[in-house]
Amino acid sequence: MYNDTYSICCRSHAMPTYYDPAKARSFLNAATAPASLSFKDIVEKMAADNGLLFMPAPGQRRYNGKAVYTFGKSLIYFDKDVVFVGMGDSWRPLPLGQLVSISV
Repeated sequence: MYNDTYSICCRSHAMPTYYDPAKARSFLNAATAPASLSFKDIVEKMAADNGLLFMPAPGQRRYNGKAVYTFGKSLIYFDKDVVFVGMGDSWRPLPLGQLVSISV
């Protein structure tokens, strides 16, 4: 289904996650992504580096109590260290490497 491999499992449940902090920092260039960056900070930096808009979705949108953001032309939300992308009527986890390509 996805080109990226599952990196680690979430802390408290068996759902696979697509976020590995080490991979994300190397993806962004370790020299510019200090260890203190949060997952949201990394996604925000990815948007800026690719000239994509990253901001809270208009109207204070929420999904399952989570804030929804605009990332380029996509709507996303975060659940722990997983990014979910709105695809029609559903939300799906997506590897960070694919987030930019579907949002351009």
